[in-house]
Amino acid sequence: MTKTIRLGDNDIQVRATALTLLFYKQAFKKDLLGDLMTLQALEEDITQFDGLILLQFMYAMAKTEAVSENLGKSYPTFEQWLSKLNRLDFSGEEIAEMVEVITDAYFRGNEGEKQG
Repeated sequence: MTKTIRLGDNDIQVRATALTLLFYKQAFKKDLLGDLMTLQALEEDITQFDGLILLQFMYAMAKTEAVSENLGKSYPTFEQWLSKLNRLDFSGEEIAEMVEVITDAYFRGNEGEKQG
């Protein structure tokens, strides 16, 4: 499912699928879900915040949305994509939306319990 996330002056259409995990690994040589787990450290130490990781999440999800229907379609590199972003805003609401898209896509273990 496509979602639009507002990041500062930027409206970014994103989607998280299995393809997102591949794009993240290819671009950053790390696992998206592993990096997501590092955000848990923020609960105990806010100085561990890394805004670049959030932008990496956004990039992989934006690429998924842009090319999922046409895998041969070219997409800008991370650096090129970043250069197109205007003013950024890492307020709690935007961060929560990014993490929500990822957790909804990959952590649905209790979904059946909610319905039953």
